[in-house]
Amino acid sequence: MNIQSPKVSIGLPVYNGENFIKEAIDSILNQTFEDFELIISDNASSDRTEAICQLYVTQDRRVRYFRNLENLGAANNFNRVFRAATGEYFKWAAHDDVCAPTFIAECVKVLDREPTIILCHARTITINAQGKPFQQLKSNAEINSTIPYKRFREFISEEIFQSSNPISGLIRADVLNKTPLLGNYPAHDLPLLAELSLHGRCYQIPEYLFYSRDHSQRGSRAFDYRQPHKAIVWFDPKMAGKLIFPSWRMFAEYMAGINRAPLSWRDRLLCYSELAKWAKNHQQNLGRDLIVATEYLPVIGAKLAKAYRKGSEARWLKQVRQSVKQLETVISKEETFILVDENRLGKETFAQWRTIPFLEREGKYWGLPADDSTAIQELERLRQLKTNFIVFAWSSFWWFDHYSQFYDYLRSKFDCILENNYFVVFNLQRELEFTVPNELERVEVG
Repeated sequence: MNIQSPKVSIGLPVYNGENFIKEAIDSILNQTFEDFELIISDNASSDRTEAICQLYVTQDRRVRYFRNLENLGAANNFNRVFRAATGEYFKWAAHDDVCAPTFIAECVKVLDREPTIILCHARTITINAQGKPFQQLKSNAEINSTIPYKRFREFISEEIFQSSNPISGLIRADVLNKTPLLGNYPAHDLPLLAELSLHGRCYQIPEYLFYSRDHSQRGSRAFDYRQPHKAIVWFDPKMAGKLIFPSWRMFAEYMAGINRAPLSWRDRLLCYSELAKWAKNHQQNLGRDLIVATEYLPVIGAKLAKAYRKGSEARWLKQVRQSVKQLETVISKEETFILVDENRLGKETFAQWRTIPFLEREGKYWGLPADDSTAIQELERLRQLKTNFIVFAWSSFWWFDHYSQFYDYLRSKFDCILENNYFVVFNLQRELEFTVPNELERVEVG
């Protein structure tokens, strides 16, 4: 094995990861494929992360450890481990995820065999804090298409959030080096993956070889999906208090990726067409960026914001009336259902039904769940009271990203009987069948 010039580089950025980093590192060092280097970049952790990592440095020559003097933000730390890499293939590793022993070996086989594949990853099982599997993530065949715009379309779609984790796969370093890497804005992996997909195919190994851990302290939970203008601080602390346009930034990065990619004019135009569809679907978020920006304008800013709020209230009332008509098609009058709306719509909106707020205590809205486990436990408690439905109003659709484990639980266990721009409704008495393979009942990393 040539330690000086490894075949594979694995970069592990971390901040305060003492709870899970030992399992993550063990799963990497126990790979059947041994020709790799592990680069750890510690973002000025204040817990025992440094001591744990330094111990591995003394035990295994393949491990390199760096510590930043200050917190550089998630984006800079992720990019730093790649810039320190020397391998032909590169993989980002998270401090709380786990790889099966053959993960690297199987990915290397694919990349060595198929030069048109630029990224290889494996099917994914989501595990909880204790390492117990609870959800199989969906596969995505289109990312292996030979047609560039189809691959691009998949990576800019919302569906990619519910599929396996391509960003955690093995990537050709020379191709990754042609991109600007990860940007300092929320969901920064999507523009990168979309651009990579324009350089070649992405392949998913059919076996479950990757375990993504979901827990209350997970990095993606460090910010509020509803407030990307504040979430920016997690990605780059230097952006605190600055005017940003997160949705327009995403649009610009997607556009730049298309322009940089080695595409024919026909393929480039087809990708522009897909991006236009994305912009139409995200027009509300794009508009929000502009409204936030107007508040920074002197004198006129406050007046513009007031006018916008007045127009928004009128649109809101119209939307409420239209939405109730949709709900009447699936839930009978006087039926009881759980309502997820953050107490925004008011009981009078649903006067013909009996609604239970979520979360609730003694019939009153109690606030947001602390984590996914709390939401699932509360759901099951209310089910025992013979509550037949749970209804998500459009104002709470952000839950599907933020409480992803809870959403996956609903999707895998119950029948979704309505899904439109206003509501997502699950029938809690109509259960679906879901089983985890016996051999995956608990993840073993030793």
